[in-house]
Amino acid sequence: MTDLLSYCWDRKSTKKPIEHVKKYLKLTMFANQELRDESYVQVVKQLKENPDHVKELRVWSFFAIISSCYAPSQKLLYSIMNYLFFEIKNNKDEKITHYANYIFLRLYKISEQKRVQIPSETELIHIENLKPIVIQVHFFNETSAISEIESYTTV
Repeated sequence: MTDLLSYCWDRKSTKKPIEHVKKYLKLTMFANQELRDESYVQVVKQLKENPDHVKELRVWSFFAIISSCYAPSQKLLYSIMNYLFFEIKNNKDEKITHYANYIFLRLYKISEQKRVQIPSETELIHIENLKPIVIQVHFFNETSAISEIESYTTV
């Protein structure tokens, strides 16, 4: 697993990076709207003209996670969507445009449907890697089907 969120802490930690992410989500996901907005503002601030490309990609990864968990206020949502659209159209880095597209879709979905629980570790890892979770669904007639699910998939 990558050093997800390690850009936030310069000190050594005994916790795995995924534990820091879970703690962050516990603090922000069910907090007031001002705190959730502030988390988005801080992420975008760390993306703007970041001189360290590796850290910038970590921030994009973290951005993907929070955008899969909770939405900013409507007022901030449009500004962030506009920023993402600008990155999609103008950024020459294929990884960043992939992240921006991924986050754009998640923000659209999460603004329509609020999450009620923090994602599992498996889901967080899949979000970090921008990959859907593949599951096998078994039916009563003893057949099954493979399905790819995303953080916004509902039954």
